Amino acid sequence: SNQTVCSGASANFSVVAGGGALTYQWRKDGVNLSNGGSVAGATTAALSLNPVATGDAGSYDVVVSNSCGSPATSAAATLTVNVSPNITGQPSDQSICPNGTANFTVTASGSNLTYQWRKGGVAIPDGGNISGATTATLTVSSVTSNDAASYDVVVSNGCNPAATSTTAALTLASPPAISSQPSSQTVCTGANVSMTVAASGGGLTYQWKKDGVTLSNGGAISGATSATLTITSAAPADSGAYTVVVSGACTPAVTSNAANLTVANTVGTAGSISGVTTVCQGDSGLVYSIAAVAGATSYTWTVPSGSVINAGQATTSITVTWGGVSGNVSVSAGNTCSESIPTTLNVTVNAFPTITGQPGSQSVCAGSAVNLTVSATGAGLTYQWRKGGVDLANTGNISGVTTAALSISAASAGDAGSYDV
Repeated sequence: SNQTVCSGASANFSVVAGGGALTYQWRKDGVNLSNGGSVAGATTAALSLNPVATGDAGSYDVVVSNSCGSPATSAAATLTVNVSPNITGQPSDQSICPNGTANFTVTASGSNLTYQWRKGGVAIPDGGNISGATTATLTVSSVTSNDAASYDVVVSNGCNPAATSTTAALTLASPPAISSQPSSQTVCTGANVSMTVAASGGGLTYQWKKDGVTLSNGGAISGATSATLTITSAAPADSGAYTVVVSGACTPAVTSNAANLTVANTVGTAGSISGVTTVCQGDSGLVYSIAAVAGATSYTWTVPSGSVINAGQATTSITVTWGGVSGNVSVSAGNTCSESIPTTLNVTVNAFPTITGQPGSQSVCAGSAVNLTVSATGAGLTYQWRKGGVDLANTGNISGVTTAALSISAASAGDAGSYDV
């Protein structure tokens, strides 16, 4: 009868025949066998093969004869020789998006192979989202986090030992997620700019955009499809809102926050300053202004010592309360890249008059000349002499009533009194 045995085992065939003085001749695939090696009983009623090798597989029959009549040939019996399974191709790790499908495949040599896939070392049956659990390919469909595990397969055919594959991990991949956004920047013309995004997820790809328009590498742009975008020697035309679209093996893609790039030129010199140029000490609410300077983001004003800028510092217009010192009102325009040469306006301050030398009291003889003198500091000074608090006028023997020196010629008793200026 037909037999299936493992390599290294024994196989025995026998025949029962009637008649006298019988002789036997076993054959394999129609070729006479002889005793030797693993073959015994080649000319008996029982053929033994021990140990069986793969080369012994074939079709066996026996020719039975005696001196009478024609020989009798038995029906053929097939010998199948199985070898222990050998895995020639291992299953590989897989990272699958949620609801995706994972396929694990093993290749093995050997005959009459059977397969049993395992999850975490435990045999799994077909059912639910599992199919092919007893085939060379295991399919896990509609993958969820519950399916994430290590998978292997035991390949057998009844011959020892069975073969067990290496484990293959099934991991659940995640859609891309941005963990660090690109940052806004203000730079000077000619500077190199780098913008970087950090993201997690499998199979990530990147695409940078400026003002919503897809960028490509070339010219000053590099890294347009990487995590870091570089702009070499940036120009004002490179100013804009930059974003990056991060895609991965799993959907959906994610877009970063906008990073605003401002590329500033050096700033020009401010134009002329508008405002009054002659003021009095203590004047307040006086406005000095300039036209806006292209590219400027701030302005720096200065005034002479003692004067105060009440409002508008860092803008194009200031309000000033004046002290007593003449000098320049100045302004420079600036941005992150440069500060302009100051523009100035000279302002003259008329300070409060200050008497530095008082007129002195005098006692004179009638008919004598009298001179009273005052000294004072201040701009644009005027004088008015008084007697007993009453303004004097140049008349008679009185002169210099609106100067620093009052003169009384030929004084008389009527000129006696209290004089001030």
